[in-house]
Amino acid sequence: MKHRGISRGLVAGAFVALLFLAAPAMADDGGADRNWTDKAELSLVTTTGNSETTTFSLSNEFVQKWTKSELKIYAMALRSEQTTKTAVNDAGRLRVTDRKETTADAYRLSGKFLREIRETFRWYAEGGWERDRPQGIDDRYFAGLGVAFAVLRRNAHTLDAEAGVRFTDETPVGGDSDSFGVGRAALAWGWKFSETGELASSLELLQNLSTSDDTRVNWVTSVTSTLTDRLALKVSYTVRWDNDPVREVLSSPGFDDVIWEHDKTDTILAASLVVNF
Repeated sequence: MKHRGISRGLVAGAFVALLFLAAPAMADDGGADRNWTDKAELSLVTTTGNSETTTFSLSNEFVQKWTKSELKIYAMALRSEQTTKTAVNDAGRLRVTDRKETTADAYRLSGKFLREIRETFRWYAEGGWERDRPQGIDDRYFAGLGVAFAVLRRNAHTLDAEAGVRFTDETPVGGDSDSFGVGRAALAWGWKFSETGELASSLELLQNLSTSDDTRVNWVTSVTSTLTDRLALKVSYTVRWDNDPVREVLSSPGFDDVIWEHDKTDTILAASLVVNF
């Protein structure tokens, strides 16, 4: 419990620091060039009948820009539930029972403040929390610093790179909290191939600085088609790879403990409605 208190304090402090950093940007810019955007993505899949499933995904990204600064707030929730029916012969009578279980459960809240050093070079500060129980992560808190480069701005193509370090406090499902440093590198490429179409791909590498085997990679590729000024359709494919997945110790009275290792790779294929505010 002590670790969780420290972790929550760390993330709360990181968000306060982001707002503290943003305050001078608002004052310096004087409000003349400020603008903001808010983008929400919603995906819902349901089935009924012999098997009932509901998969719900919602994300929102708020971006506030000033002349030389930018603040991003991102929130995401994904939940999948399944209800299965089981029929048995109970002393000559049919008995049907429903069993409802959560098969996927993931959440994220993060913030990032970026400040321009020169036209193509910025520094950033970030902080956040995430939960991904399918991967065996009950809580993960992080705060970090880094630099961002605008590598390419040519015609319809963009390429951005980031490099930095994080402090991470992680609690696996059924395990104890662990704190460690993380090195981070990321690339983000975009191609606006038509007036209404855009292809984007981002790659993030996270390396535990205490354990060389603990490497994580997040890769997201998406295609977005604009329908109106406020609505768009988006299809995305996400790959999350963990070279050192969580291992859970499973106990049973009278028997030896067994170890269950989570899969290294998770993928998500999603079709979403995008609403721009």
